[in-house]
Amino acid sequence: MARNNWNKVFDFIAFIGLCIIAVVLVLHKIISANEVTKALGIIGECIAYFVTAVSAFFYVRSKRNVWWYVAYAVALVLIIVFVIFKA
Repeated sequence: MARNNWNKVFDFIAFIGLCIIAVVLVLHKIISANEVTKALGIIGECIAYFVTAVSAFFYVRSKRNVWWYVAYAVALVLIIVFVIFKA
């Protein structure tokens, strides 16, 4: 039961991220890049990264090998560092 509720929340977060990215792409074409579209773009990207990271975690957890966890952690830290430097 708890897993099913988590899937619904996860799916909703993915949907919100997809909608934000779509709005940003439309606004970017209409207005060109301004601060609002850049901020919304970063929020949409972060949601997309979050959804991907959670999905990857469940995949890594199924492998039950420490090297999968290490590779996951390294990739996640790199993404976080580069998102911070990008903003």
